[in-house]
Amino acid sequence: MYHFRTKEALMVALVDEVVDGWERELTGRLHVPLSEAPQDRLRSYLDWSLSGTFDVADLVMLTDPRLRDRLTARWAERLGPWLEIPDALPSAMRGRLTSVRLIADGAWFADATGTFPLSPDERARVREVADRLLGH
Repeated sequence: MYHFRTKEALMVALVDEVVDGWERELTGRLHVPLSEAPQDRLRSYLDWSLSGTFDVADLVMLTDPRLRDRLTARWAERLGPWLEIPDALPSAMRGRLTSVRLIADGAWFADATGTFPLSPDERARVREVADRLLGH
């Protein structure tokens, strides 16, 4: 903590460190510019979320109840470009993309907490459902 003036600064830096790793993983799975193709962005997020490589460190934004609002705001700010769904899309498409995001959210959260993580077979079945939602 000696490199940080406050605990809040340390915790924000930890959030940034985790999100930096996520962005590297997501970018490696994305084959178009980030600002384009929300379906491709959500597919990258789904792929990463179903990788099964999460642990409790990925929950850094929830670790301190007093800083939770600040840390989750930073988390949302950093991941927003990946997960936000344009308002201009038709509502049916927005609903499908939101469903895929929620599937992905649940998969990585289950892995990170160790609470009901998916088996390899379940991951494959979940991916099939999400792929149908993405139109593939």
